[in-house]
Amino acid sequence: MLRQRNRGFTLLELMITMSLGAFVFSTALYLYAMSSAKFTRDQQRTDLLSRQRSALAPLLYDVRMAGHFGPALDGQRISLPNLDNHAPDFDCREGYFVDFTTPVHATDGDSLACIDAYDAHLPGTDVLTLRYALGPIADSALRDGEAYLRAWPGGGEVFFGAQPPRLAGENFRLVQHSYFLSPYLLDPHTPLPTLKRLRLYREQGRMRYRVDIMAEGVDQLQLQLGLRDCGGASLCEGAPITHFVTASHADAYDSAMQQVSHIGALRLGLVWRSVEPTAPREISRQFDLPGQSVHYNDRYARNMLVRTVAIRNGV
Repeated sequence: MLRQRNRGFTLLELMITMSLGAFVFSTALYLYAMSSAKFTRDQQRTDLLSRQRSALAPLLYDVRMAGHFGPALDGQRISLPNLDNHAPDFDCREGYFVDFTTPVHATDGDSLACIDAYDAHLPGTDVLTLRYALGPIADSALRDGEAYLRAWPGGGEVFFGAQPPRLAGENFRLVQHSYFLSPYLLDPHTPLPTLKRLRLYREQGRMRYRVDIMAEGVDQLQLQLGLRDCGGASLCEGAPITHFVTASHADAYDSAMQQVSHIGALRLGLVWRSVEPTAPREISRQFDLPGQSVHYNDRYARNMLVRTVAIRNGV
């Protein structure tokens, strides 16, 4: 009887099998890596968009509310008490915290003294301050830790705490928010550019500033003011917006045209970046923001947003 010989793989067959296996494995690994990279990019894009929405909602609300002072109509008609015992220890300038004649105030790449006292300013980025009143609020709902406006048709008076003036009118809570970019998140040991907000609150009988973190990873904030041409008129509601200028050019524009201009809109430009570098190599990009262009050459994912927002209250 013939015996069947047990025959193994030849060296050539073994090499072909290993090559095919390696090809299949490397293809699967490549597809996995591509899928994982796409998933990471999608996650980063979703994170950027989520941070945009969370930061933009309060900012856009403040822009639209700027200049609203209830029946008092505008900040020119608001009287102030003696401020010696109420002013913050570190104000941006004297009387800045109650400067209701300027519901919208912007800087052009410069900081404010109050920001430098409480936090830090990212050089070359703009600062936006917005002021308005929220209400009406019942006398029983007034709190010690707030600044208020007692408003009546065509006028108003500022007061602090839960004791309103003995004047007929409605109560409104005064709001002042200053938006700025800081070079760090919490302190210099956490170097992540962050959009922050400086807001007023009252403590131990004095107004003070508190810093709120609005969005991480924002490294550009640029602004332009949309001006209405009013000629010599002090009021020009409904006049068309003819120019968008940076804050440093707004006063010069008025002087050159020999007229009074009112702010009818704000053009906001912001750039968000990922918290960590994501690209395998440096990428060169340019973003055209209001008033200037900025260039980056790094490994961070970025997204730009430019929004023009109408100011409804004729500041």
